[in-house]
Amino acid sequence: MIRALDKTGRYECCEICATKCPRLENGGLEAVHIISEEVGGLDTTENALVLCAHCHQVLDRFIKGKIAMAIKTHNRSARSAFSVPDNWLTGEGRRHKRDEI
Repeated sequence: MIRALDKTGRYECCEICATKCPRLENGGLEAVHIISEEVGGLDTTENALVLCAHCHQVLDRFIKGKIAMAIKTHNRSARSAFSVPDNWLTGEGRRHKRDEI
């Protein structure tokens, strides 16, 4: 996936904060899965973001947990069936005890 994203030449900055970073091959940006492969996410550009290391941490530790909680709340009130991977609530193993979402 990283090679496929890098060949497009589009990613010179983080897709969340827009901080300019070295290109992927230089290690400044990271191609990350939105839904990790370990829980069934596909290794495709549609399931990927190109992020700086800071935004990658924020996505996994806070944003995914907030999205998971919002969807669970919505499902209770709307009797709907939206879902996210269970490991989003735990920050995919990156959350620290002091983190609050």
